[in-house]
Amino acid sequence: MRHLQLAPVIHVEIYKTYNIDPSSKEVNRDVVLDLCNQHQSKVTAEGDYAFINAVVSSYGNFLSSNQSEAE
Repeated sequence: MRHLQLAPVIHVEIYKTYNIDPSSKEVNRDVVLDLCNQHQSKVTAEGDYAFINAVVSSYGNFLSSNQSEAE
């Protein structure tokens, strides 16, 4: 459950990390929740900070794959 409680923090970190303007583009909530579920074991094994970093990094991979598909 902790992994889902951290989703709002992850949204903020994604906006900051990838310089996304919240007024022009939203973070894909479904993708964030999916990534939270994929990395949930990191919360107990490595802590909140490692979990947040893993999800934010994975979201960056998602952004990269979306940009290359759009080209």
